[in-house]
Amino acid sequence: MTPSDATEPHRDPMASDRRVLIIGLVAMLLFVTVGVTSASVFTASACRDVAATDAVAFDAAGITAVAAGNIDDLADVDPLAADDLATLETLAGPATAAMWLPAERYQPHALASHDAGRWLLRGASSIVELVERANQVTVPVDATLVGSGDTLFAVALTNLLTGQVDAVQPVTVDGAAAGCIDTALARVPLAFYLDASDGQMVLLRVDEAGQQPEIELLNADGTIAWRSPVTSPVGPPGVLGERITAAAGGTTIVAGRRFVAGDDAGVVALYDRHDGAIRWEFSGTKLMPLVTPSAAYRTTALAVGDAHAYVALAPDDTADDDVTVVAISVDSGEIEWTATLPAVPTWAAAVDTTLLASLDGQLWTIADGVATAVGVSGVRHLTYTDGLQVLLDRQHGTLALSW
Repeated sequence: MTPSDATEPHRDPMASDRRVLIIGLVAMLLFVTVGVTSASVFTASACRDVAATDAVAFDAAGITAVAAGNIDDLADVDPLAADDLATLETLAGPATAAMWLPAERYQPHALASHDAGRWLLRGASSIVELVERANQVTVPVDATLVGSGDTLFAVALTNLLTGQVDAVQPVTVDGAAAGCIDTALARVPLAFYLDASDGQMVLLRVDEAGQQPEIELLNADGTIAWRSPVTSPVGPPGVLGERITAAAGGTTIVAGRRFVAGDDAGVVALYDRHDGAIRWEFSGTKLMPLVTPSAAYRTTALAVGDAHAYVALAPDDTADDDVTVVAISVDSGEIEWTATLPAVPTWAAAVDTTLLASLDGQLWTIADGVATAVGVSGVRHLTYTDGLQVLLDRQHGTLALSW
């Protein structure tokens, strides 16, 4: 035995490998812990931004609801009420009820629903129920309330231009209707808001690479009704979110996207609201002859009813050109007629075979290729589900009309 053999311990040739393995495992666990912690922090933050309060009493003093036949009872607060109602009734038939809301009491953004004397109003960050009781539920000011029906959605919009949504909270007049939905936890992590109505939300889903875009229909309880593919070129997710639009009707959803000259892929598609099946789809080459020649075109889904789906087309290189409204048969997918408007409508509603649209607060009708301004002004919101619902701005308040 040599002196070195006597004084030096036996060396395990695998010891260094085990040390490297242990260091690697510790580092991996640290990375996972940091990732999970960071994700939980961001998720919690987004859900805090859409958290709803419990219902509290609402002071309804000064708010007056009348049957439509008694609209003259509002003459003192709104001298134009009877004339505007008469004009709208020629377009949508007899109305059901009207309500006057003084500006100092409440300024709604939309009439979410009206049924048997019960009014549900959507504000910037609150829901107000007016019936035998008067209740209010609020969400944080950073949240955006969307939708119609008994269940609305508070969404955390991180980008107003693209419509990217980080969290969704279903909300009713009693408060939160279901748990907060973290959109990033889904199989396809990025979500972009498209539309919401009748207690459901339409989202665009796309992965980080801008591939496999899908239309998603989200239920009020947070479950997914269906997902269906969208025909679109690959691109940055935010660009797709900005360029793809959709409008939900009672039984179908129409979607459209930006397209370039010569694009022979699907541009406008109609989805069955029940199961997401694509009823029909047609290409940009079919739409190009309808608009001013351009290198690229914007497509905005406006509304869809029982008879027609409506989209607006305009050259993408300028905002000064007129907009072409295209009426497409829901049944056949054939183009029925086109009409010209000076701009893309802010709000639109499909009523029978007519499109009602709001441009700079002015009400227009578009039917059989003819667009007409009808003389009703101050349109704050316009929608049609089971009936037409309109909010009109007045100097001292808001007139709500329901069909």
